[in-house]
Amino acid sequence: MTNICNWWFSKIPKEHRVAKNFRDYLVKNSLTNSQMTYGKKNFYVTDLNERFIKVAKMFLGEKIKIKMAKKLKVAVLMGGNSPECDISLISGKEVIANLSKKYVGIPIVIPKQGNSWVSNLLKANVDVCFIAMHGPFGEDGKIQGLLDTLGIKYTGSKVAASAIGMDKILFRKMMIAENLPIPAYVVIGKNEKKINLGRLKKLPYFVKPYDQGSSV
Repeated sequence: MTNICNWWFSKIPKEHRVAKNFRDYLVKNSLTNSQMTYGKKNFYVTDLNERFIKVAKMFLGEKIKIKMAKKLKVAVLMGGNSPECDISLISGKEVIANLSKKYVGIPIVIPKQGNSWVSNLLKANVDVCFIAMHGPFGEDGKIQGLLDTLGIKYTGSKVAASAIGMDKILFRKMMIAENLPIPAYVVIGKNEKKINLGRLKKLPYFVKPYDQGSSV
């Protein structure tokens, strides 16, 4: 923080003696994490921290010009037609509650049936989607493909990586084909009466549906 602040003040003409006092105050009070520039005879600050702006005005008076940064609009997608819907709703609410003040969080709850949520998403005109969905439709490439079609940016992997990663059997076959080490595994069919765990040498074992998430 101190180095950033010193660098900024090194760009200000020496005749502005007040700048040194301002810098010392910022360093002492850990308020150096703002974006600051100097142009002609004015200081420009881009910051959402009201305390910082108050201090800046105290030292620099009318020379300070405040440029409020645009807040990014983030749609948090949650719910969906998945066995993990309830877990997704919890995740989505936590994301909304903990988003930085730099962002505007817009909750988009996807119902188990219907597509009215797509219209709500388009009307919100968001900058990016945070995918807080689990399991089918959330992690298997489907929602990613839809967002790609709509031209909306989103968090996480793209379509192919999501689809392959969700299919645990296909993923393991690809790892083996590329000679990448993976833990031993056994695929058990739904109607199998006799289960052979011969390849699994010792406990613990993890049992998971091949196309679901870890919260099932």
